[in-house]
Amino acid sequence: MKRSSNGKWWISGAGVLVLILFLFSVFIFLKPSVLEEPVQDLFFQIRGGRDVSDQLVFIYLNDQDIQDLGGWPITRDYYGYITHILSEWNAKVIGFDFLLDSPNNQYPEFDRMLAGFISTAGNVCLPAVLMTEEKNGIVVAGSAVYPDSVFLRSAAGIGFSNLGGETTVRHVPLVMTIEDTIMLSYGLELARLYTGAGHVIIKDNTLCMMRKNHSILNIPIDKNGRMRLNHFGNMDRLQCYGFLDILKMYDENPDTLDFTGKLVLVASTAVSLPVIKQTPLSSRFPASLIHLTVAENCMMNQGLIKWDWMIYVLPFFFIIIAYFIWKRCGFQKAALLTVILVFIVIITAFVAFSIFRIVFPVLGPSVIFILASISLGAMKQKQRRWRITTQRNLLKDQVIKTRDELEAAESRLVAMKKELEKEQEEKSELSSKTVHLAEERTNAVRSLEKHLRDLEEAISTEQDTGRRQFHDIIHASGSSMEMVLSLVEKLGADDISVFILGETGTGKELVARAIHEASPRKRAPFVAVNCGALPETLLESELFGHEKGSFTGATSRRRGRFELADGGTIFLDEITETEQAFQAKLLRVLQEGTLERLGSEQHVKVNVRVIAATNKDIKDEVHQNRFRPDLFYRLNGFSMKIPPLRERKEDIPVLSVFFLEKYGQKKVLSFSEQAIDTLVAYAWPGNVRELENVIRRAALLAGSENRAMIQASDFPEEIRETKESRPPSLTYQPLEEQIIQMLRALKFSRSAIRETAEALGNRDRGTITEYFRGICFETLVGYHFDVPAAVRSIAGTDDNEVIDKVKKKMDAYLKNLVPAGQWQLPDKLDGELPSPFKGLPKKYHECLIQVIRHLQGERTDTE
Repeated sequence: MKRSSNGKWWISGAGVLVLILFLFSVFIFLKPSVLEEPVQDLFFQIRGGRDVSDQLVFIYLNDQDIQDLGGWPITRDYYGYITHILSEWNAKVIGFDFLLDSPNNQYPEFDRMLAGFISTAGNVCLPAVLMTEEKNGIVVAGSAVYPDSVFLRSAAGIGFSNLGGETTVRHVPLVMTIEDTIMLSYGLELARLYTGAGHVIIKDNTLCMMRKNHSILNIPIDKNGRMRLNHFGNMDRLQCYGFLDILKMYDENPDTLDFTGKLVLVASTAVSLPVIKQTPLSSRFPASLIHLTVAENCMMNQGLIKWDWMIYVLPFFFIIIAYFIWKRCGFQKAALLTVILVFIVIITAFVAFSIFRIVFPVLGPSVIFILASISLGAMKQKQRRWRITTQRNLLKDQVIKTRDELEAAESRLVAMKKELEKEQEEKSELSSKTVHLAEERTNAVRSLEKHLRDLEEAISTEQDTGRRQFHDIIHASGSSMEMVLSLVEKLGADDISVFILGETGTGKELVARAIHEASPRKRAPFVAVNCGALPETLLESELFGHEKGSFTGATSRRRGRFELADGGTIFLDEITETEQAFQAKLLRVLQEGTLERLGSEQHVKVNVRVIAATNKDIKDEVHQNRFRPDLFYRLNGFSMKIPPLRERKEDIPVLSVFFLEKYGQKKVLSFSEQAIDTLVAYAWPGNVRELENVIRRAALLAGSENRAMIQASDFPEEIRETKESRPPSLTYQPLEEQIIQMLRALKFSRSAIRETAEALGNRDRGTITEYFRGICFETLVGYHFDVPAAVRSIAGTDDNEVIDKVKKKMDAYLKNLVPAGQWQLPDKLDGELPSPFKGLPKKYHECLIQVIRHLQGERTDTE
């Protein structure tokens, strides 16, 4: 408190906060449940329901059951009948949540029959109702309404069914005293009969019962004998059966059910009959299930454990923590730590509640902690303002004092500046003399350095190259690919269609797979289709599937790639290579989400995410009317461009090391500095795929010479002699040229097709085989059907062993076309393709026709 200029006292802002903190702390100590009960209800709702023991069974009488049994109250012979059935099915404990407090004068024989069944079963528990009143804040029982004497003598246990006066049932009384006798609640009595426990002892807020096996069942209660319930949810979490369903099952098939070792509660759920309660998990919950919850909590030791003592410990602990935080930390850091600690306390309380069933106060201590932090922060800010004001006054005095010193220093600086300018002129004259000498020495050393750099190790597979990997995409730190991968992570969270643009070999399929792996569809299939490698009719069958007999050779039904990708992602590579007619069919599938297999009239619904890719200028393709605009706009939900390798030079050393690890076979371990410089200087028109082939070729050459280091001489001539400014189009190699070069490098070995497919970006081996078959036919036509000359040209060597391997391949391809006389070539290759044309790229179809006609001519001449 402070005194104002007019003599009145007033309280500072910090004082007000301290006063509020004090008053709130007193309120929390006196009324802790006012704030804590809603928090615990919220924890229940966040946690949701839980599993219930399979030893509990609930049999209900609904409105339809009561109507079918003649209306309410139903005659007690039905109770006797159900008791007999449950005894036959070996139920361990049977509970009836019906107050049988008066005899049935109309059918007394039914009462005697029911009492006989209850006595014979020996395990039936019945409820009673206590007349209660409150004395000195404690609820006590004055009298009780028991079941009729004929049932009271027969029952194995009696428990009171009072649930307390809470609107939302969080606690229930477990024990009450009536006429100096301790009486157990109905739910606890069910649990006692089930566990075989004897006497009950209450000690230190714990209810102890001795089981038959001499183990003690400890149940935590409060000072009023109440238990805090651990609710399980709704009826659907229990084993539930209708009353009439049980009777019918017993009559029709007595061996249907077995209730051995079960606790069975029979009660009514009719709209007008049961007492409805509210729980933290349900606004309408039958009171009978509250009793069953009590029994389950006691039997399985599932009740909540409340740490009331923490309401007195936590606030003081938080105030001490707040004091140390605000004393040692700045304002922003202290505020952040306050929020983090409150968040940690709430998470800890929820974990303790949901996993360990421990309940301790959260909101009250947290508010005290926040109020204490705000009070301390206000005081600290006030002290800070006082220090700033004091320092400002001191600075004013220092400014006046130093102003004179600055004026004197300015004159000295002018003199020093003139001296420095004079020294600079002398240094510039000296440097002009040394520049010429340095250039001469540099030129003399440069030629030697180039040779030495080809002998010095630059990067080995064991060195840290700054490599990063994301979904199998290798790149360097700081590479432009990081922006692409950032987009991949963002696109993964959405289901938008993506159009990937980029040159051949840049890794468009890898990026598409990364988008799939980053999306919620990652557990579903990822299906990739190269649209440019398949003929039009085969592509439609491949994507949409076909029915048995839909065309020649369709011997069975086959699902298409769209069906195989259902729930996942389909990648349509080289989408611009398709024809307009096929594009129209694809558009309809994308718009409607349904497709028709070839030869079928049935619609198949599919749910796929579509990612398309092309190496062409898609806007130019649309402008030239080679690609449908409506399909483009459908696919182009988000477009992203993969930068070519020449635009991300920093990735070249990293990728080179990666491919060396893949193909070096632990013999070739490093690159020379000149080799790395050569790779970086090259334009790489074939991008990453071309780099992979070059590294593999260089590793083979270095390994054959028993060298552990790749040198620049191991690279092809066009790479060694290239300039960085050379246009990429001058050195671009088509796919067929890459295939034939790889096959030659592998000497057409048995595994050459497989290794070539892997080297060219993990392509399909069938695609590589069909391209090689087309190359054979094209070369054969070019050499006017001179087989030895064509074979030698394909082999590209004079090695007879390699030539023989190519000759066998050529003979096999020609043999598959024999007998050629049986072929009737169509005028135009439309619709279903003949067998030799299937899978063969379109560019080789004309060559194959010429080969077939040549074979037909030879057959005619022979005949």
